[in-house]
Amino acid sequence: DNFSQLKTGAFLLKNPPRITVKGTLFLKNISKEFRGGAFMYTCAFPTILPCSVVFSSQKPTRFINNLSKDAGGAIYWTDLSPEFEVGSVEFLDNHSDYGPKIGATPKSLVHLLKDEIEVVEPSFLFVPDPLPDNDDGDEKERPPLLDDFAPRMYSQMRSGQTLEDDLFFGIVDTYGQIIKTETGATARIEADPSTTEKTAITSNLKTSVSGIFNFKGIKIITTPGTALTLNLSSPRVSRSMNSPLKFLFSYRHCRRGEILLGSGECYICGSNVGPEASFGARTTTEYS
Repeated sequence: DNFSQLKTGAFLLKNPPRITVKGTLFLKNISKEFRGGAFMYTCAFPTILPCSVVFSSQKPTRFINNLSKDAGGAIYWTDLSPEFEVGSVEFLDNHSDYGPKIGATPKSLVHLLKDEIEVVEPSFLFVPDPLPDNDDGDEKERPPLLDDFAPRMYSQMRSGQTLEDDLFFGIVDTYGQIIKTETGATARIEADPSTTEKTAITSNLKTSVSGIFNFKGIKIITTPGTALTLNLSSPRVSRSMNSPLKFLFSYRHCRRGEILLGSGECYICGSNVGPEASFGARTTTEYS
């Protein structure tokens, strides 16, 4: 039954050599403007100064009615996850804007479908496994997040074409929860380093709102008749922990009714063709 304005509600452990937690009740602890309503654990240099926190199953530890306004209603950790033995922790009625049970640092980017964002409450995408959910006895079903999907393929694209669909991506923790406190982070879509074709991408840098990036109006110009791999990455997600999300594009040759501009764009005739336009007569056949 502790209250903290600017710190963790009850326990803040920094680089502990080894701590075992068992049979403890964390009840009605509040962190008003910080992380971890009851418990926070950091291990800043795990490879240099080994540290660990183990929740023992010998006697379960219970987190009941704890609150963090920022992240991790019951527990928040950074850098290195605590070890949870099966059956070692019980949660009941803990609350936070993000991660009502557990919050953690960003781990990866995931591709989201628009319907998932509009229908599913992001911070409850799925309950951290293997931790049980004792709030109401009914775990929420995990929707089909696309973090492990094969690279999405866009075929027969026109060079210079603007993508019709918005692309949504989320910053998630190790449990797959969207980190709703991540507002103002940046993410960029850019050509894979292996790409040899000259490529120009517009609207490729976005800022997150409540842990979600919305890429709208992306326009890509590259050499017609070639394939292109694009990567999505963010400084908030360590490259050593997670490789960029990849998207594969195949670009057709320019078609009848299109003009090849010097930039590589297949420009649709009838628009205001600029000075970069190639020979206007060459609009009746496909070419590269």
